[in-house]
Amino acid sequence: MKRLIVLLVLSVFACITAAQSTTYLVQKDETLLQILVAQGFPESYALLEQIIEETIQLNPHVFFFPNPDLLSPGDELVLPINPFPRSCPIQFPEVEIEILSTVDPVARVVITKGSYVVEREGVTRDPSVANSLFVGDTLVTQAASVVRVQFIDQSVFSIGSESRFFIEDFSYPDARPESGFRASLRVLLGAVSGISGLVGSDDRDQHSITTPLSVIGLRGTEYTLRHCELNCGSLLGTSLAVTDGVVALTNAAGEAELNQGEFVQATSANEISPITDIPEGFLDLEADPAAIEVQFSWWQRLINLFR
Repeated sequence: MKRLIVLLVLSVFACITAAQSTTYLVQKDETLLQILVAQGFPESYALLEQIIEETIQLNPHVFFFPNPDLLSPGDELVLPINPFPRSCPIQFPEVEIEILSTVDPVARVVITKGSYVVEREGVTRDPSVANSLFVGDTLVTQAASVVRVQFIDQSVFSIGSESRFFIEDFSYPDARPESGFRASLRVLLGAVSGISGLVGSDDRDQHSITTPLSVIGLRGTEYTLRHCELNCGSLLGTSLAVTDGVVALTNAAGEAELNQGEFVQATSANEISPITDIPEGFLDLEADPAAIEVQFSWWQRLINLFR
């Protein structure tokens, strides 16, 4: 029994000595979250949030920008004490390293005008700890704000004022699988402009953006999408404009395929308007939707009868 007690004491002592501050040299294209997880910190973002704040406080020479992911190769980071060291079998059971791939960010905020928050796992997080975005995140912008987000496939989205943008799914492995890449995004409210990346560049890919009233299918395009429910003027519902390429809007009423310079609207889940020219001011992500007027000429209505 005496030998067993000594062994237990030694085991606990080994755990305690493993939990100490270390330094780390930043490599190219690494983010703070990737570094912490790779160094043995827990994968749960709920546990990591406090550790990220500690790391920022320990390294004022590195984090003098508000974005904690703006790291440069060669930066030397002082990492805080890890309260859950993986080397300790009592506190943290052994896990497979492949778990890292499930917590890697799929996008990050690159430019911000105004303010935003990120809703993650039922918690609202401010930009100081939410510049990297994950599947399941909802980015929420405030009034007079525009936030630009770049995904890992190089697609870029600009999210306009008072918008809600949800990342439902984003599968982009190193090699294109037989079934293609997958991306599923949702515009729950507000305005979003997008430039497609590698996801959607192949016919096997599944790339869509949904709103409460429609599904938007993408293929290498540039577009602006709005969804408005209150004080919308003539922009009630989901509206879509294409500035390059081809985009299809689909709901229970059918499908409308748009080419460059065209605009369409779904005022309900069972209705699609005639296709017309892009209304003046529609592409401005900070514009008041109630001030944008949609107009249809008689010949546009006639043409749409035969589309």
